[in-house]
Amino acid sequence: MDVLAAVLRNEDLRPLFKSYSDWYVKLNEFVVAPIVGDQCEDLEGIATLTFAIAEGLQLRRQAGAHVDVEGALRLWERMLQDCLAKRRLKNDSADSA
Repeated sequence: MDVLAAVLRNEDLRPLFKSYSDWYVKLNEFVVAPIVGDQCEDLEGIATLTFAIAEGLQLRRQAGAHVDVEGALRLWERMLQDCLAKRRLKNDSADSA
């Protein structure tokens, strides 16, 4: 955690961290787009949250906390599936109206 704080305060390292996090968000968009559709208005938000959740779990684990990573990721998957199912129902209702 001290390393992350130091990186964020360092003018030279902060752009590297931003580049790293931007790359992971784009990777998540690439992975999620076939599932949600590449025109999904929430694609970037989903990708950003996925990155933030993974990073947060990793930081907690590195800090020595007992973290049920698999359980947390299963919950995130269910939340996404529920969200996508509701979106499909909404879109189907709008299409048939």
